[in-house]
Amino acid sequence: MTGGDGRRRQASKGGFRTRKEAEAARVEALNAMRSGSWVRPERVTVREFLEDEWLPTQLPPTLEESTYRSYARYVRLHVVPYIGGLPLQQVTPMGLNAMYRKLFDEGRRRPTPPVRAHKPEVADLIERLCKGGRTWQAVAEVVAESFLDEAGITRHAVAALHRRRHQPRTTRTAPAGLKPRTVRYVHTIVHAALKDAMRWNRVARNVADAATPPPVGSVRNGPMPGPPISFEASSTSSPTAVTCRPGSSWPRRDAGEARAWACSGATSTLTLPPPSSLAR
Repeated sequence: MTGGDGRRRQASKGGFRTRKEAEAARVEALNAMRSGSWVRPERVTVREFLEDEWLPTQLPPTLEESTYRSYARYVRLHVVPYIGGLPLQQVTPMGLNAMYRKLFDEGRRRPTPPVRAHKPEVADLIERLCKGGRTWQAVAEVVAESFLDEAGITRHAVAALHRRRHQPRTTRTAPAGLKPRTVRYVHTIVHAALKDAMRWNRVARNVADAATPPPVGSVRNGPMPGPPISFEASSTSSPTAVTCRPGSSWPRRDAGEARAWACSGATSTLTLPPPSSLAR
């Protein structure tokens, strides 16, 4: 093969069990070189390709600044931690599917709790001063005089520190995985990167074409509990009576209409305003 400097270089590959397998691989490589689809075996990793080669080519004006920052952030958080150490030429559709599944199930990163810069002695002093009936401003002034590194403390910070000590922050339970739309966005980035890698002869094909990210319409939880409901409504200009019966689901709400209803398992009737009153 001829390198970029015009010099001829030799590429080799081992690991064949028989001479026949090696000869078949040689013929396949020669045919690929004649057709222009030959890819030089390389050990560059996914992380190296994305961060050192692909992302720099996406800088503005190729992409908008906000889009580029979004791509770089998703690559750093949701691609590199999972397949970043894998050689680029060893990425497979099943490997991408496994990454998408991992992101969907447990890809959400827990936020790092803020670091409290106040010393425990500060909280103890605030506790003692509050028991004496002082105002927050008076407490802040005493704390600022007692601790040099708290010279700029405000009454709001004193009140917040006192509140956190007596009312610890409750942890909210959030879904462990990413939303389907977010996983598909990751797939879009990976697909674009591998498309360029194939165009630059870094990989033989775009394996993301054969990967299967979750559809946007997939849901994390099942349908809401409760009996299915059907309705009957007249299409006249008079107020519309809607009868709810167990058996089917609500219709799709038409755009521009403001409807509010609630039906239990039993049959019930409610009245909607006439369509003419909804027009503006």
